[in-house]
Amino acid sequence: MSAPAPFYYNHSQADLVAHFAAIAEEVPAPLVLYNIPRNVKVSLTAETVGRLMEIPSVIGLKDSAGDMAQFQPYLELRDGRTDFSIAQGCTRAAAWRNRPMILRNRDEEAPGRYRSLYRTVFPKLLSTFSGL
Repeated sequence: MSAPAPFYYNHSQADLVAHFAAIAEEVPAPLVLYNIPRNVKVSLTAETVGRLMEIPSVIGLKDSAGDMAQFQPYLELRDGRTDFSIAQGCTRAAAWRNRPMILRNRDEEAPGRYRSLYRTVFPKLLSTFSGL
């Protein structure tokens, strides 16, 4: 599951840690942090990501900020860790140094794969949440 920071109000980094920790505790699925500051008005710092990496179910980060100065410390956090993935979701920034962790939205290129994933996963998530 991928989750962004809460939006509408500005939040501190401590608020973001609490937000993602609560999701990780309540949702029985691996969690990918989604850093998309242009939509949520706050960006995850490397220190915050480092703290969240200590939560076993937090397995990765998708960064769509497009700020390579901020992206580099994320990569340094991951050094030596094979259990945490980092993806660059900003096409312009993804071309930076030909990084292999490029992840773009591909639903227009492979609609059948996404439709199949949706049909498989969504009913299971819905049944998980219906008991809450």
